[in-house]
Amino acid sequence: MSAQLRAACLAILTGLLIWLGLSPRVAHYVYVRILMPRCRSASLDNRQPTENLIHPVSFPSGRVHTLCGHVYTGASSQKLVIYYGGRRSNQAKNLIRVNALLKTGASVFTFNYRGFDDTEGRASVASLLEDGLAAYDAVIKLGYGAEQIVLYGESLGAAVAAHVSSKRRSSGLVLQSGFSSLDIQIKDMIPVLRIYPRFMFPDLKLSTAESISQFHPPLLILHGDKDPVVDKKHSEWLAKAAGVDTRLVVLPGATHINVHSRPDWLEAVSDFIASLPSENSH
Repeated sequence: MSAQLRAACLAILTGLLIWLGLSPRVAHYVYVRILMPRCRSASLDNRQPTENLIHPVSFPSGRVHTLCGHVYTGASSQKLVIYYGGRRSNQAKNLIRVNALLKTGASVFTFNYRGFDDTEGRASVASLLEDGLAAYDAVIKLGYGAEQIVLYGESLGAAVAAHVSSKRRSSGLVLQSGFSSLDIQIKDMIPVLRIYPRFMFPDLKLSTAESISQFHPPLLILHGDKDPVVDKKHSEWLAKAAGVDTRLVVLPGATHINVHSRPDWLEAVSDFIASLPSENSH
């Protein structure tokens, strides 16, 4: 074998090893860290709702983890929104959403996923889904009925809320700024991953579209038409996958953040929650 041929073979082998080593299947932990960075809260003093009863809740998730959440009780609400935050969520950011959601008249339950903010553990796709179900079960143990619960997921949390909806009963489901599937979204976030075929991604996928394709409660899908993080085409795909009993609201000029401060967001979510069957109608 000539020196040039050996060099070419070595270069090909090196490139192949790098390609394999950086693939999502092999370097899974690296991409999880990119997808779910731990963002710690700033001061919460000026964000706590002052006119609502606050009930701290501790609940188990998995075999060894304990998560902490809070119920913020609306004055006369029959509905409780379980809020599932996005990839950079923490308690401080959750409280911004709580204050906005309380304006709809509903009560709100919020929590941190495992490995988020100051919560113990390490985040993964599997842990997100497990924590999402554990939060729902904790709310049921507090005495709320499925007909009172509205699942609300934002961004990454939309996939979690959709998964919970496919496993547990609820009155309604809201998906805001969500992606249709994780493998498509992560390729949008990290374009170099487009060189990898589907089988090079981990077996455990996160597909919002699959979660809502078979069955879902009344569904509201919200997306800004200027979202630079998750393109609104994802919500259009979700609306198509969901089919009946689905409303898609595109918010003109809205991006990926601060959607909750918009009057058209408040109107859409308030009207949706008000349209859901009340506890007394069952």
